[in-house]
Formats: sequence, structure tokens, C-alpha cells
Amino acid sequence: MDAEFDRIYAEQIGAFRAMQFLAGPRVAVELVDRAIDSALKELGERFELRADARLFLIANLTHMVAIPILQRAPGSQADLFGMLASDATSITQAATRYTEGDRELSAASILLGTAEVLQKLRLKDWRLWDRRR
Repeated sequence: MDAEFDRIYAEQIGAFRAMQFLAGPRVAVELVDRAIDSALKELGERFELRADARLFLIANLTHMVAIPILQRAPGSQADLFGMLASDATSITQAATRYTEGDRELSAASILLGTAEVLQKLRLKDWRLWDRRR
């Protein structure tokens, strides 16, 4: 990855982690960040998560999953962490198939990995995106 873009993405990750304007988003970012780290431990040292890929995961899992769930069920942090860690592991493992021979997981490989495992993710149990009835 281009060093300048890597630095820019790393700065954006820092901005997400520093969210302090509301307690809910801060807790959500921390849960997502821990879940990503847990998933990376499962991969071992075979692959590295590029800054663009981490930002992609943090932004999407925080804003599309963690914050809405914590707002609806504030006491669900332990369950949410388990789900996020499981799903982040599924996504990153699938993403390894889209690295084009290198050890770096990019945002593109994360997107392709997510598409591959989407129907099996535990976050679907929360029915976040079901149609209204």
C-alpha cells in the first residue's frame, strides 16, 4: 500500500478510536476494535490487516451493526462482542482467499470476503436489515 494512504487511513482509525462525544459510539468502537484484534489472532502471523481494511471494518461494523444494537439493547455488550468477534473472524478468514498471493488483507479483500460469508454471519440474528412488516 502507498505509504501516504496508509498514514491517512491510520489517522482516520485514530479518529474513530477517539470518539468521545457520546458514550454509545465510544463503547461500540472499542467492541469492534477488540473483535477485529481477536479475529487477527485467529489468523496468526500469516496475514496482516492493512490500515484501509481495518478502517473499512471499524466504520462498517461500528455504524451499521454495533451502534444500532447497543442503542436497542444497551445491556448486550457481551453478546455483541462474541458475535462481532465471530463475524470478524469469518470475514477475515474468507478475505484471505482474495489477497492475490500477498500477506496483506486490503479493504477490497475484506469486502469480497464479507460478500462470501454474508448469509452465514451471526449479526444477521439481530435482523437489522429485515424488511418492515
